[in-house]
Amino acid sequence: MLGLRFSLFRRVAGYLRDLAPDDLLKAMYRQALLDLAPFVRGGEVVGDWQTAPVQCKARALSAALFLADEIPAARRVVRRLLGSFREDEAEELLLFARFGDYPWREEIGRTVCFRCGRKAVWRSLFSPPDTIPAAYHWRYDIPENHAPLCHVCANYTLHGKDDDIRRLWGRAVWGVRFDAWDRLHLAFSRGKIPQWDKEAFPLWPPSYGGDTWASGAGVLLARYPRLHSVKRLAIHRDAARALLERFRLVRHRLRERSLLLRVAYPNSRSNRKPSARSRHA
Repeated sequence: MLGLRFSLFRRVAGYLRDLAPDDLLKAMYRQALLDLAPFVRGGEVVGDWQTAPVQCKARALSAALFLADEIPAARRVVRRLLGSFREDEAEELLLFARFGDYPWREEIGRTVCFRCGRKAVWRSLFSPPDTIPAAYHWRYDIPENHAPLCHVCANYTLHGKDDDIRRLWGRAVWGVRFDAWDRLHLAFSRGKIPQWDKEAFPLWPPSYGGDTWASGAGVLLARYPRLHSVKRLAIHRDAARALLERFRLVRHRLRERSLLLRVAYPNSRSNRKPSARSRHA
């Protein structure tokens, strides 16, 4: 329930920063009622609920749960909303309401292209397969399923490429964390939905990753990306080298700014910071 409250708070706090706590709580109740309004008439779930986007369904369900603490009629709405889904799909909608709406792109801030250093945006690596229900699609908007690339590099190295190339990008950018996400994506692609404690590990099963963010933990705190702490092994450096071999960086200026080159050859002399003596030479 705390996660659902925080989801509502995050959505109203941006334009109600100067309000007193009581007024902010009232705003959260109003927002919850607005989220429910398109789908509930007189305590009954209306027909357009089934065809609504997943994001709208997740917000409506979380709003009903939020209101259920104070309004008995909302508890009936919750039961009826949940009754239109399988148990695992309802669980995924609640997880989306708690974690899927997090603006991680804003958290990271300004992004540069991993290949050339130009201004970039986050490009999706894999799309949700047809073998999973729509309630699971929010998982494909997590940071580990994206790579920061400029328009030129995305067209050259990503768009229209097969999954092997996309997997190389994921390994080069996210290291061990991508490996954990990729295990879940492969299971989804085969039509298998693993069962695990999603309350404790909302991102993926604990067996897919490690105990810390860098080693691929799937706990809540791992939802917030920290690119500077990515843990990479030899297989991830090999992935970066494979990308450089297939999509060569010819211009010297691009090579100087390339994060991909630094990942591929972390001990290269060209990647070291110049000493004070060399800067003044």
